[in-house]
Amino acid sequence: GTTLIAPIATGMMGSTEKYYTADFLGNTLSVINTDDAEITHQIDLLEVGAGLPIQTPVSPDDKWMVTANLLGPEGTSITVVDTSVDEIVKTLPCDPGCHGVQWGAKDGGGYYAYVSSKFSNALIVVDPKDGYNAKIAGKVILTKEFETEIDDPIIGYAGQGGQGVLAIPNVYEGWIQQTVDECGKRADPCSDEIVEYLKDLETSQKDPLGNPGNNDDDDDDD
Repeated sequence: GTTLIAPIATGMMGSTEKYYTADFLGNTLSVINTDDAEITHQIDLLEVGAGLPIQTPVSPDDKWMVTANLLGPEGTSITVVDTSVDEIVKTLPCDPGCHGVQWGAKDGGGYYAYVSSKFSNALIVVDPKDGYNAKIAGKVILTKEFETEIDDPIIGYAGQGGQGVLAIPNVYEGWIQQTVDECGKRADPCSDEIVEYLKDLETSQKDPLGNPGNNDDDDDDD
């Protein structure tokens, strides 16, 4: 059908008139055209054993949509949608209470999706790669007692779980350009940490919708 049943979150494309809703009780991801406000397609999560979707943001380059689901083939799950065909191309395991998702820049190009869970003290890092080969790149333990070798340590307010993720700086179209303009060459009004972070961004990450080329290194295991 074409009914939104308990829509709970949205993910919007930056380059087209299309956005998605996570239909919590409908177990679907609805594709909506903003020009005519019509539902053009519904992605059935139950077909891959997933369901009860929560947050579902689209990547800054408009290529992938990652969704946190309370149901999955073996518990909770993370689904990856190829936005060019609006199909689920990968299902990954998640932690109990899988809930929040947000995107951050990946070293060397492309983006990571960060997934938080309400009943787990780990932040899951998803590398979408080419979608079909998406994988869990690692986990960040949300407590000061543990540090990882490849991910940033927690520097304050350690705790368990969470319903959302805030990635700083915002790497989406419009926001990242303003950040580069304000902080790219000087610390004022930004922190030294943000200035150094911007120096490491690839050109495509500073203009996510201006370069349609795929800069992901599919052999990169970082």
